Amino acid sequence: MIVEDDDVNLLVLQLMLKQEGYETIAAVDGPAAIELADTHRPSLVLMDLSMPKMDGITAANAIRRRLNEAAPLFVAVTAHVTPHHRQLCEEAEFVDFVEKPIDRQRLFAIIRRILDEDRPADHAMERRRFLA
Repeated sequence: MIVEDDDVNLLVLQLMLKQEGYETIAAVDGPAAIELADTHRPSLVLMDLSMPKMDGITAANAIRRRLNEAAPLFVAVTAHVTPHHRQLCEEAEFVDFVEKPIDRQRLFAIIRRILDEDRPADHAMERRRFLA
C-alpha cells in the first residue's frame, strides 16, 4: 500500500512499482490508510510522514493497533532526513525509509530485502505482491 498525499509522488511510486510487477493500493491520507489497511490487509506500506489530517507515524501506529499481529511492515517515504526524523521512524518501528526524491535502486533494494527476509516463514508472501 502507498500512502501519499501528493498526486505526483503517488503517481511516480505507482508507476515504478507497476513497472517492477508489484500490485498496489493507495491512500491519500492517514484516515484513508487506516480504512484501507483494515479492509485489504497489506503486507507492506510505503508511508509518507507529512500529510494533512494525520501524519504517517500516527497512521502507522493506528494501523498496528487495529491489526495487531496482522499489521504490515512500514517504510517511511519522506523529504525529512534529519537525525530527528530518523529517530522518530526508528521509535515508530518503521523497517526503513526512502528519501524524496525517490532513488529507484534504493527503493527496490529495500522492498526486495523486506519481502525476502523480514517476514517469518509462516507469514510468507509472494515476492511481487504488496497485498496478501
